[in-house]
Amino acid sequence: MKNQTWRYLIGIFLILLGGLFLVEQITEFSIPLWRGIMGVVMIGGGVLFLGAVFRSRENWWGLITGLPLVLMGAGLLLSIFNESWEGLVGIGFMLGLGLGFVITYLVQKPYWWALIPGVILSGIAVSNLLEMFLPGQYANLGSFIVLASIGLAFVLVFLSDRKKWWALFPAGALISISALIIFDQVAFLFIGLGITFALVPLLVGKEQNWGWIVAAVMLILGLGFLFFTTATESVSRFFFPVLLIVLGVAAIIQVMLPRKH
Repeated sequence: MKNQTWRYLIGIFLILLGGLFLVEQITEFSIPLWRGIMGVVMIGGGVLFLGAVFRSRENWWGLITGLPLVLMGAGLLLSIFNESWEGLVGIGFMLGLGLGFVITYLVQKPYWWALIPGVILSGIAVSNLLEMFLPGQYANLGSFIVLASIGLAFVLVFLSDRKKWWALFPAGALISISALIIFDQVAFLFIGLGITFALVPLLVGKEQNWGWIVAAVMLILGLGFLFFTTATESVSRFFFPVLLIVLGVAAIIQVMLPRKH
């Protein structure tokens, strides 16, 4: 009976919301009044959906609908005071949707997939929020946040279940690209990829020791780029000859060391 009551309430809310949009199309509301009414209705509807979640965690879908409605409603109410804040409605939708997915994982641990859209949408919302209030002040910051948030999503997928070690690769690649964007230095791309491949055998196990080989190549390339772009010409021209000598000595030492049988 209680479950049916919730469905009735949600149905009534949807009819009310649709009716308000219809009235807005055929009449001339004053803009502040319309935003105020819609803001209150959206917040009320969002609370209604969230109530279903508090009633039972099985109603996790209420997070994905309730939080966007609450934040969109808050955005509409804030835009009454400043019309330039109208963009908060769209940002509220993305942030609410993102947080809804993240909290869905927190209440339903098997739903690890919710972390991916959750963190990505939250990152996009934060990027848009910064661009809205600090336009042009931080070059490339928006792109950095978006790419880093996608990478972070895959990091969280791995942390939720170590068997999903494949998530380290998109995580490391995207975070490395975001470092390239924010620092404008290609060396950080290779260094980031090197660290990523090194983490595979460290975190997954010795059966993935091949990661050390790729990590070494990437780190050498990264440090090489970093050295060549920061060192003077007279010093940098000795880098690769010395590097080759060091690698040769290391190879000989490895052959000479006693092997365990």
